[in-house]
Amino acid sequence: MLGHANTTELEREFGQFAQKLLTSVRIAFTTSNKGSPVNPANPINANDDLTLRFSLPLDSEVKVTAVRALVKWRIDSVKPGSILEVTEVEQLEVARVSNGGSGSRTMEARAWSTTTKAVKKYLGEYPYWYEASVISADMEAAFVENSLLCVGQKAEWEVDVLAGRGAFTCLYAPAIDMALRLRVLGKFVNNGQQNKK
Repeated sequence: MLGHANTTELEREFGQFAQKLLTSVRIAFTTSNKGSPVNPANPINANDDLTLRFSLPLDSEVKVTAVRALVKWRIDSVKPGSILEVTEVEQLEVARVSNGGSGSRTMEARAWSTTTKAVKKYLGEYPYWYEASVISADMEAAFVENSLLCVGQKAEWEVDVLAGRGAFTCLYAPAIDMALRLRVLGKFVNNGQQNKK
């Protein structure tokens, strides 16, 4: 589905709010494993909890009700041209910390508490999940040009050119290979279904 966003109207409504929000963000990691020594080369470890602190104008009608932190890993494929991108999504809970100075309130987004985890798990929600996607390195390099175009300019790349470079094959070939590998899994795992009538 295609849609059109009136960016002038959006900028007028949310622009200042977004700018203030971004400039106020402070990131901290709280170590839950207090006994372990901190490695200066990599002070963040698997036991650390992420905390984001930010300020919102008191008179703002916009509310921040949910925050998600995304961490991305990229792995080059054995076959050149494809990149596997894995995204870890962590849902954070939002709470007001205090009313700050100059007409703002300080908010904090932090890892789910044990109570929140229990309640959310009952509702079928989890603090983390992972997403995977296959990216064409050729397409990604070509699309960088889009950000440099002015109004009325045409990009150098075209669908035919990308197809000729094999950019689309880089996207669907790993998916086909994965499907072929999954197809044989049932031969090696006896799940007891063949005995049912």
